[in-house]
Amino acid sequence: MLKDKEERRLKKAKITLMRHKDFALYSGVMMIGKTILSETCPTACTNGRDETYGRTFVKQLTDNELAFVMMHENMHKLFRHLFIWRKLY
Repeated sequence: MLKDKEERRLKKAKITLMRHKDFALYSGVMMIGKTILSETCPTACTNGRDETYGRTFVKQLTDNELAFVMMHENMHKLFRHLFIWRKLY
């Protein structure tokens, strides 16, 4: 089954980040979990493992903005923000 445009853009952004000299170090973190394109997510989020991106949100972003958002979500995973927050709560 062929992927649609937004799915291809997510995959392209992730691969571009993983190959970039400044972000290749984070490739292991980017490989953890699933990358999900959702009809119901308004923007982007992570549960600490999987990343979810809203289809409408992705359509509105340039390639550079999409890469930024993707790296932002992966930094949440890297720094274990959701797991640390749960322990503090």
